[in-house]
Amino acid sequence: MFDQLMERAERVQVMGFDDAGAEAYEAANEVVVGLCDRLIAVWDGESGSVAVPAVLSRWRVSAVCR
Repeated sequence: MFDQLMERAERVQVMGFDDAGAEAYEAANEVVVGLCDRLIAVWDGESGSVAVPAVLSRWRVSAVCR
């Protein structure tokens, strides 16, 4: 499925991380948010592997997501 999605992608951005750890996911999130005109986030209330509430709160109050 991953390969099929890659073939259909109009744009692919490769991040400079050796593994898909928390730092890589946070950096990818920042790229996605930076490319958005509008962002609607749906959160189940669980903390997950990163500090989801802090990330959503930071984006909500930043100039990126106004």
